[in-house]
Amino acid sequence: MMEPLKAVVHLSMNRMIRSRRTVMMALLALLPVAPALFAVVFVSLRQSIGTTGFALATDLFQALYLNFVLLAITLFFGTSLIGDELDDKTITYLFVRPIPRATIYLGKFLSGVLIASLLIVPSAILTFAILSTLDPASEVVSHLSIFARDILILLLGTLVYCALYGFFGAFFKHPLLVGIIFTLVWESVITYIPGYIHRFTVLHYLQSLLPHASGQRGIQELFGQPTSPFVSVITLILIGGAFLGLSCWTVARKEYVLPS
Repeated sequence: MMEPLKAVVHLSMNRMIRSRRTVMMALLALLPVAPALFAVVFVSLRQSIGTTGFALATDLFQALYLNFVLLAITLFFGTSLIGDELDDKTITYLFVRPIPRATIYLGKFLSGVLIASLLIVPSAILTFAILSTLDPASEVVSHLSIFARDILILLLGTLVYCALYGFFGAFFKHPLLVGIIFTLVWESVITYIPGYIHRFTVLHYLQSLLPHASGQRGIQELFGQPTSPFVSVITLILIGGAFLGLSCWTVARKEYVLPS
């Protein structure tokens, strides 16, 4: 199984890297870098902004990376795993290969996760590096462990959301539309409704893993208590594994009709 899987990953990554979607997503991933640069320039001109570079990095991480960049990039990559093959009318040629459909999908999924991670993580590192120039070196070093946990949250979120949106791509006829509605209504709204319903969103468990102090956790503190880190990690792994398994099962059994 490993050799066919490696071959699918290699071919899928080569195709994704050359696609226009990847270029667009790379530009989107770099979006938070602009306000980081603006903050550094502003400080150099005004000498003070009443906050620290780490505080600004925390705000950008929660507002842009966790709530926008992560969702947008995994949405486009996840729904395209099968959707692109249908749009390009190549899915028939893909599935006639002497490789199980589930293996083909798993290889494409791993490729999507790798490419998405390679876009999101370097951007977050660059943003943190830029804003760290506003703080003394000793403070930057003391915050490295917190930033490392933020990166791990992004990686875990990439894995889970790609599995979720990948299922949309495998199951629905118009996965991108379904994914956009799900993201805007469920993940971006339900997450912040008081009570217990927000515990049915992926974003709630990612936010619960944030290593920042209470005052630095953003608006989540206004909408209920976070779930414990252990339960959050287990829940996210179960969600990701369940949707990945459903996707493999769906791809193995569904007959896909090429668009006319």
